[in-house]
Amino acid sequence: KPIAIDLVEADQMVEAARKSGAKLAINQQNHLNPGIRKACQLVTEGLIGEVVLVRGRNKAGRKSGNEFMEMGTHVTDMMLRFVGAPQWCAGTVCAQGRLAGLQDIMEAKEMSPRDRDSGLVMGERALAYYGFAGGVLGEIHFIDYPKGMGANYGVDVLGAEGQLAVRASGDPAQSLWHLPRPMEGKPSQLGDWLPIDLGGIGESRIADMYRGLAEAVARGTEPPGSGEEGRWAFEMIMAIYQSHREGGRRVELPLKDRRHPLEVWRAESVRR
Repeated sequence: KPIAIDLVEADQMVEAARKSGAKLAINQQNHLNPGIRKACQLVTEGLIGEVVLVRGRNKAGRKSGNEFMEMGTHVTDMMLRFVGAPQWCAGTVCAQGRLAGLQDIMEAKEMSPRDRDSGLVMGERALAYYGFAGGVLGEIHFIDYPKGMGANYGVDVLGAEGQLAVRASGDPAQSLWHLPRPMEGKPSQLGDWLPIDLGGIGESRIADMYRGLAEAVARGTEPPGSGEEGRWAFEMIMAIYQSHREGGRRVELPLKDRRHPLEVWRAESVRR
C-alpha cells in the first residue's frame, strides 16, 4: 500500500488484472480488522441508525505528506468499508503554519528519509471532507502529532441513533466501542462509551488477508482489499491534493485527470 505512485499506474494495474483474470489485492490489513468487521455488521443491523458521517483519524508520527503515502490509505480504506466510494472531495493542506504552496512540493525521502521513496509529497497537516451517496458525509484528519500518539488511529461512524468507534492501534480484541446516543455530550460523559466484546479474533489480520486472497482465487470472487478498493482508497488521498491545488473547492470523483496532482502543478509552473 498504497496501490501505486499515481492513479495512472493504479488504473493500469486494475485493467491488467481485469484483462488477465488475475486477482489483485492490496494488503491494507485493517480491511479485515476484527473491530471493522464487527462494526460493519452492527451498522448493517441498524445499531446506530442511518449513517450520517464517517470520520478518519491518522496514526500520527509523520507529516501529512508522508502520512498520505504510508498510512493514509489504511484510513481511507476503513472509511470505504462503511460508505462505499465517495462522489466528491474538498481538501486543505498546510505547511509551516500556512496554506501549502508550490514551494512545498518535495520528494518523500526529502520530507522523511526513513520512509520509502513514494514520489512527490507536500504538507505537514491536512483536512478533507467527502460526500458519499445518500448525503452521507466524511472527514479525515492528518495532524502531525509526535510519534507515539497514535491511539486515535482508526475511524468513527456517526449515526442518527448512536456512534461506533474503531481504533486500529493496540489490542485488536478491544478495538470497538459503542455510544448509544448520536452526540458525545459533555466531556464528563465520555465514560458512556461501551466496549464491544469481539470474542476470539483468530489469526493476524495479515493472515486473514492472504487467506481471503486464496479463497478469492479458488472461488473466482473478488478478494478483500481488491485492486478497485485499493485504487479508491488511494484516489481519496490524491483528491486532497487536487482540491487543495484548486483552492480547496469540491472536486468530483473519480478524478478526470489521473496524473499526480503535484506533478501537474509543478509542470504547469515550469511552462509559465
